[in-house]
Amino acid sequence: MIRAMNTLDLIPGEIQVVGAKLEKPEIGIKAAIDSNELSVVQELPGDGKEFFGVCEGLSSLAIELFEPRGVWSNGFAYKAYWPFTSPEAALKGSLSIGERYQTELEKAFGMVASHKQLDYHFAAGSYELTVNIQPVTFERVAVVRLNPDFRASPERRKWIERLNKRADRVKAGVGHGLMLFLDLIEYEPPEFPLSKHFDQLLKARTSANDIFRVT
Repeated sequence: MIRAMNTLDLIPGEIQVVGAKLEKPEIGIKAAIDSNELSVVQELPGDGKEFFGVCEGLSSLAIELFEPRGVWSNGFAYKAYWPFTSPEAALKGSLSIGERYQTELEKAFGMVASHKQLDYHFAAGSYELTVNIQPVTFERVAVVRLNPDFRASPERRKWIERLNKRADRVKAGVGHGLMLFLDLIEYEPPEFPLSKHFDQLLKARTSANDIFRVT
């Protein structure tokens, strides 16, 4: 944890016997590491450079300190949504995604389609890609702001100021939407840079955004 704080400018979170949680609230990054896995998440990401920098830095640090015998899998995922003003609008919007095969099903069943969910799985070599689109409701959009205790040290006050920047990034008012989820996993990856895997996800993101249109 100390190495990650000093080299990657992360704030310490929960300390665990087998690992740690850290974050960089200004850019919405949270990381968790233990003896089993390393995970890094960014809310409302930008171009991906800062996110990948943290991923690469922490993975290198984990390999150095934990000295694993091998890597079982690496994964990069991406979530995006199309906002809607009501759950009914989100459900209706899902019918415009992909092929409109529900029209034939409506005739066959004598019923009207209310919504649909797309779920695709692809494989190539050591890669597996999942593509999913479904209506969602954001039931809880919590924005937490912290106040320093009157005895808080200057360092603690600085951390709280940084943590509050996370709340400034959250967009309020979105209640319903269609969620696009891309999950690219590579099992028993060879020893080449993570950047190749990350570039593959970025290409998949571009392709998905070009193919799927909500009307």
